[in-house]
Amino acid sequence: MDAKYCLGKHLTNISPKPRDSKVWKRLSKIKWEVEPHILWGLREGDIFFWKDKWIGMDSFYSILNTTSSASVKVNSIFTNNCWDYEKLSCMVSDCITSRILNVPINTLSKDIILSGLSKDGVFNIEKAWHSFRFKGNADIIFLNMWHHSIPSTIFFLCGEHFINSSLLRIILPKKGFSFTSKCQCCFHIESMHHVFISGPVAVRTWIYFDDLFNLNCFNTHLSLKMLLKAWFINSKGHIRNCIPCLILWFLWLERNNSIFNGVKMNHINVIQWIKDKILSLVNVNLLTVKSFSNYFHITSSLGISWLKPPNAFKVLYWIKPPPNGFKLNVHGSDTGCGGLIRDSNGHLIIAFAGPIHNGNKDYAIGLAILYGI
Repeated sequence: MDAKYCLGKHLTNISPKPRDSKVWKRLSKIKWEVEPHILWGLREGDIFFWKDKWIGMDSFYSILNTTSSASVKVNSIFTNNCWDYEKLSCMVSDCITSRILNVPINTLSKDIILSGLSKDGVFNIEKAWHSFRFKGNADIIFLNMWHHSIPSTIFFLCGEHFINSSLLRIILPKKGFSFTSKCQCCFHIESMHHVFISGPVAVRTWIYFDDLFNLNCFNTHLSLKMLLKAWFINSKGHIRNCIPCLILWFLWLERNNSIFNGVKMNHINVIQWIKDKILSLVNVNLLTVKSFSNYFHITSSLGISWLKPPNAFKVLYWIKPPPNGFKLNVHGSDTGCGGLIRDSNGHLIIAFAGPIHNGNKDYAIGLAILYGI
């Protein structure tokens, strides 16, 4: 491409022509982004004197703050494998000439291209990708949906087919495709919203799980994306992120089962399939204790009897009194009281305990404080 399109000129001095290849046009578009990160290790000098970075992190083009379309190569200033001082003196100032004369020459090897994106100068595709790619804002729905607890087939069904289906419904009718069909449960004109949100089977399914999680967020007028946002929380693999995806998946299966097998749609089937799927995900550890954080109370309703919340531990600390001070700690129960006194170093001064007869805990604590004082 260099020989075909550049014709001895620097890439930044070349503009793509209408008949040039698409690859070359794409390369030309990103040249201003890539060029600042390209460095050269001088060897044979087959690089551009003014615009290539071969004497440090800057080119002479930027050091001298000049504009030039000259295509002078570095090796044109070599004489007998050495720098030609007279030519250099005519081109740049003495301070720059002395700097150039310190750069070694090796005409027996090729010039080395280096990458300014890495510390060692070696080009790395990963670093280049992260440096030049355009990264848009990530959708919170897709971030929480993309997790091993949600099977990939269900993810693609929920993410690609439903959330982005509005574009298809604009384009495909123009191509002669018709979406008109009857709902399998109420003979309403079928639409994505009707199948997955506002249809009778969908409504009963969503309400069941909405009540189970005590969310109170379901509304038949919500879009699918808004409904998913109401369910999803910022915790990958959480049960609240899995349930809506499973609802969509099994509503779709129930709809297809009705069309192709003649089985009447029923929300009870959908709910049971969802419970069975959750149980299978638990059995293979794709859903764990952490997945049910703050929702352990629903595990029995989902048929998960063995999953229990982790034990809670409360750590108590004893805080030292000020220097030269003492601290009294007491305890009382229905049958006795006691306490101990320690100094500012935590050393025990005295300890005491004894029975009480009236069986009152508050009285026992007060008695221990009185005795300790």
